[in-house]
Amino acid sequence: MREPQWFYLHLWKDGEIVGQLEFKTFSFKPDFGYVHLVYLCEQVRGLGFAEQAQAYLENRLMEQGCKGAILSVSRENGRALSHYEKSGWTFLKPNPKHPQTDFWQKTFV
Repeated sequence: MREPQWFYLHLWKDGEIVGQLEFKTFSFKPDFGYVHLVYLCEQVRGLGFAEQAQAYLENRLMEQGCKGAILSVSRENGRALSHYEKSGWTFLKPNPKHPQTDFWQKTFV
């Protein structure tokens, strides 16, 4: 893997910020990156931006030598959980620091 890196990006549509990504090339699992934030404003949810954002961060992490990624998501965030499941993410383990959240992972092909 290359030098550990952080990425902070705004997502734009028609000259307006409509979301944000925050991720890094390292995590507690060797060779896996960590996704800190995938946020989309309400007006662009359901329009394919999540899929585009995920593809972007996966490509960037793979370019940096990551074999997959991990994230933490609230058990109460049904919309996010549904998206992650449809996108190939799987439950990894409960997050011991936050009792309402779990770690999920995705291995890149």
